[in-house]
Amino acid sequence: NLRANSVRWTEHFSPIATPDSSPLGRIAIPIFDELFGLQGYDLKDLYKTQTPKSLIMKNPDYHGSAWYPCSTFNSPTLIVVEDLLSAIALREFGIDSTALLGTHLSDAVVEQINDQDYKRVVVALDQDATAKATTLVVSGALNNAHLMILPKDIKNMTLQERVALLEPYRATTPA
Repeated sequence: NLRANSVRWTEHFSPIATPDSSPLGRIAIPIFDELFGLQGYDLKDLYKTQTPKSLIMKNPDYHGSAWYPCSTFNSPTLIVVEDLLSAIALREFGIDSTALLGTHLSDAVVEQINDQDYKRVVVALDQDATAKATTLVVSGALNNAHLMILPKDIKNMTLQERVALLEPYRATTPA
């Protein structure tokens, strides 16, 4: 449920517009920090007709990733993904998630993730970034890191595909 995750449709959100790109007809997806403080928005073109497909507008002093913790359960697992829609899909499935907003794992994000003390941090980047995900896990920068090779992007999976892949990571202890 996108509305439950503060996602809103917008026809006029931002003055950012170029001949190739317009903020019209984008959804505004909030970027939260690990304490659920609002740090900005990703203006996403769901129809794939605009360039760029995402306009990231966030607090210039915030260098972390976008967090979508599961509010119902205490999750021992954090899954690191590239994009906000995949992070939201994981949260709705009962799994804490954070979106890198790309594939780069900065020192600030490593510190932010490691400070949360998860028992398992699963790096699950899109198929085209599997090599990058492997490098992130092998580097040892993230505590308790594991690699998940995705058959396709989480946001594009059916419910049955998500259940088959993610059920072992789902939180079961009430908060």
